[in-house]
Amino acid sequence: LVLAGLHDVKDLYYFVKNTATKNNKKIFYFKLHPKSKFNFNSEKRIKKITSFEKKFFSNIIVSQTSSLPYDFLGSNRHFSVVDFDYKQNLISSYLKRNNKITFLKN
Repeated sequence: LVLAGLHDVKDLYYFVKNTATKNNKKIFYFKLHPKSKFNFNSEKRIKKITSFEKKFFSNIIVSQTSSLPYDFLGSNRHFSVVDFDYKQNLISSYLKRNNKITFLKN
């Protein structure tokens, strides 16, 4: 599951399309911010969803510019943060040592 906001959806989409799906057979589901107007190309392993109901995911991926990592720290879920080298990282260096977070480099 990729949770994408208004300003990072393109970055996350192209990260998944160009990096994560190359040697991976998994399907990536994108849950977009309600105001997002991003149009997906037809990709076999990238799909857009509108609801979490009756869906289970093996991993959650968010952007380093999102505030969602702070929300997930209170849960028991492990999650991944995409660390774009061309964006300012909003994740505290203290959180980088947390074992719930996996950082993915682009």
